[in-house]
Amino acid sequence: LVTPDGKIGFLSVYFDNPHNFTPEETGILQTFASQAALAVANARLHARTDIALAQRVNQLTTLEAVGRELSAATHSEHLYTLILEYTLEMTNSCCGTVAIYNPATKNIEVRALQGYQISDKSFPFDRGITGRVARTGKIANVPNMLQDPDYLDMRQGDTRSQLSVPIIYENRILGVITVESTDFNAYSESEESFVTQLANQAAIDIINAELYQETQRRLREQSTLYQVSNHLVGAVSPDDVAAAITQAMNAILQALAIGVYHWSEASQSYALLGESGKHLPGQISQIENIYDQFSKTGFNPLAATNPLARLFSQGCGDCQLFVFPLEITRHPPGLVILHLQKEHILDESETKLIQAILAQGSIAFQNAYYFQEATNGRDRLAAILNSIEEGILMVDIDGHVLLANEPLRMLTGLPLEKFPQNPLQELPDEVLTSIGFNQIEIKSLLETLHQKHIPIMPKTVVEPHAAQSSHVIERYTTAVWGRDGQVIGWMLLLRDITEAREIEQAREAITETIVHDLRSPMSAIVSALELLSDCMNEPVDRENDDIIIRQSILVGQRSANRILDLTDALLEIARLQSGRMELTSQAIDMPQLISELLFEFTTRANNDNVIIRSKTTDELPLVWADRNKLSRVLTNLVDNAIKFTPQGGQVTISVEQISDDFIAVKVQDSGPGIPDEYRERIFERFVQVPGQRSKRRGTGLGLTFCRLAVEAHGGRIWVDSHPKGGSIFTFTLPITSPGRESTD
Repeated sequence: LVTPDGKIGFLSVYFDNPHNFTPEETGILQTFASQAALAVANARLHARTDIALAQRVNQLTTLEAVGRELSAATHSEHLYTLILEYTLEMTNSCCGTVAIYNPATKNIEVRALQGYQISDKSFPFDRGITGRVARTGKIANVPNMLQDPDYLDMRQGDTRSQLSVPIIYENRILGVITVESTDFNAYSESEESFVTQLANQAAIDIINAELYQETQRRLREQSTLYQVSNHLVGAVSPDDVAAAITQAMNAILQALAIGVYHWSEASQSYALLGESGKHLPGQISQIENIYDQFSKTGFNPLAATNPLARLFSQGCGDCQLFVFPLEITRHPPGLVILHLQKEHILDESETKLIQAILAQGSIAFQNAYYFQEATNGRDRLAAILNSIEEGILMVDIDGHVLLANEPLRMLTGLPLEKFPQNPLQELPDEVLTSIGFNQIEIKSLLETLHQKHIPIMPKTVVEPHAAQSSHVIERYTTAVWGRDGQVIGWMLLLRDITEAREIEQAREAITETIVHDLRSPMSAIVSALELLSDCMNEPVDRENDDIIIRQSILVGQRSANRILDLTDALLEIARLQSGRMELTSQAIDMPQLISELLFEFTTRANNDNVIIRSKTTDELPLVWADRNKLSRVLTNLVDNAIKFTPQGGQVTISVEQISDDFIAVKVQDSGPGIPDEYRERIFERFVQVPGQRSKRRGTGLGLTFCRLAVEAHGGRIWVDSHPKGGSIFTFTLPITSPGRESTD
């Protein structure tokens, strides 16, 4: 069977019996053999063509799928693995690598491999067939590796052929795709073409992946710097700044330890503020010219032979030590100490980020120190402003509140944080009213300020009824001047004169009471003296004159005694307040003392048509008190109760033991009662509840004496309202104990 390309086989014809082939039969067989040979050759050609076409279709389909998958791969390490997997599959190879050329080190670095057992994945690019391809940029399809001078055995001699294709992008060698087979001459031109096209596609995708990773890296850098900036801007203390620097360094470095130090005046050393990791000293002694020393080292690790290395590392011998100074204006520089793995090489990106963090950290430390100084100054000013008695409100020319102090809060009831930066006219109406303004007056005031004119306002007294508060306020206003002599604001000074007003009113009441209580007996004494004088100058009527003289002397004595009683009361109150009043204490039977008191007040109560009674028991213990002072306390309370109890009312005196150490005495009446706002004030001198009329005028000193006398005994006194009306005055006294002396 002969074709134009040569013999392809034989055609044999056999007979069972002997046969002589004729020339015709031989010619027919020859013709048939020629046609059969052509038919077989054509069939073989079609088969090979079909296989080649199918293989090519498969390759193109694979390249299209690979292209899509490689284009979607954004991480170069994953990309290298995909390239190798498709190359091995389409070439039926047993092993292979994808290696990347590093121009900085001039090494071939294996990024993906399969079928090899190698520990060193980096080798010089002048070794092996792969290195030759990286150097020359030419494809190497080696049918017999054993005969190639650059053959590098990595499979213990079981591979025979190798195909290495360069990955080239714009005449730049990126790397090499290498596959090996256990067969000789294993790689056809079609497979070489496929791997070449795959390498071309991979080159584009590797560049895109690198660009993507570079973009992502820069985005991470920008994001890191943005976050660092936000943290550092928000840091208001050195501790916060140190924590932010530590967090930022941890975000960009796999550091073994990070320490941030600042200079401590108290310990005269560098103190650790923020830390992450171990082997960091808590304090570092002062180092001369520390900034100059470490600013010159740049990003070079501190040599192990440097004496400071041991000081900064505290026994850490398995790391690189970096020390960076933080320049801070008007303050000693700070320090940032980094411990990195020995094999860690700071790349350009990390270096730039560290420089940015250090620069921002220096600024943040400076701002934190400024903030501390400003805060201290503000606190000192606030302490001064809050310690004065006057309320202060300052506004700028636009009407915004700049400053307010604690006394202003107490006067207006508005929290201090509601004042600053708020427009004056937006303050609540009740606040404006409490300082004596309304919205119309505020609007006029702000218009005057906006024109940089000085508001002229006289001293004003804001009465409680006008301000709907309990304070009487004296208001002063003044302009605030700037350095250039221009009006920059306006200040309101509010002085609470409520106490001064009450003192003035009390003084007037005291004067009125004393004048009244002295005038009446003095007038009686003068009248008695005039009668005596008349008796001496007129003709003698012995019997009638004796009566007039005796009556005049009696009136004079009683009036003089009233004056002495008033004077003694004032003196005793003064002595009790000063603590100079001596108590002659003794054991007293309270039921007996109350019984004697009831006997004295029964006639007065009957005259006023008031029922007076007591509720006591004989089982009460004795009390330890000054009998005279205690009698006067009871007398004052019962006398007041009778005076303010209407006809038909009732006054009750009761005693009970409330603890092992004290008894309580209560005087209850059915009078008008004491308003809540006067329950404390009625114990002050000359204070009386306005609008309440009694049957007899008092001095306004009785309850003051009661409070001082009871407190001098170690007890206390107070007043409650009875649910059914009237008041209940209660005071406590200590119970006598065995062995106490009869006098103090």
